[in-house]
Amino acid sequence: KDWNKDVDSLLDQEDAWLYLDTFLFHSLHHHFSKKYMEELCVQLKRNVLIEIENFLLERHGGKLYFMPRPKDVYYKLDELEFKDYADFVIKNEGKTIEMFSVDATDFPLVIRRVRANDTIQMRFGNKNVHRFFVDRKISKIYRKYWLVVENNVGNVIFVPGLGCDVGHYSQNQQFYFKINGLD
Repeated sequence: KDWNKDVDSLLDQEDAWLYLDTFLFHSLHHHFSKKYMEELCVQLKRNVLIEIENFLLERHGGKLYFMPRPKDVYYKLDELEFKDYADFVIKNEGKTIEMFSVDATDFPLVIRRVRANDTIQMRFGNKNVHRFFVDRKISKIYRKYWLVVENNVGNVIFVPGLGCDVGHYSQNQQFYFKINGLD
């Protein structure tokens, strides 16, 4: 009950396989064999991302993350309004890093999951979004949930946590974008 999701404190236990099975049971509603759980304990001694049914299990930075496999996200927006969507929220206030602006030539905007070769044009040059994840030590499981905002010509104009591209920073017509559930 009071476990802080520290992997090493779990794996150091004699019955680690049983505790891990109990942890997984709460979401999957069935048990696994002792042999499978012991193999899983060995894999979790290093940083790893493992698919288990419709879930992802990751050891990252000494912590254990277990989340449902993310569904594909694709929103096509012909206008921006301050609204709470299932996967994100667009607000009229927030942190500077959550801010971007758009004009009529950017529409329709697409909100989607990050793709392998996504880049964004920053003041200091182009930044690969996956390099941003590595630099910030963002877990692989969270990377699968990350969203980007893309303009009508397919350019990524905003990445939560990184900011907007060089052409979409303005003090006028500000929108604040935040991904739901990644706090």
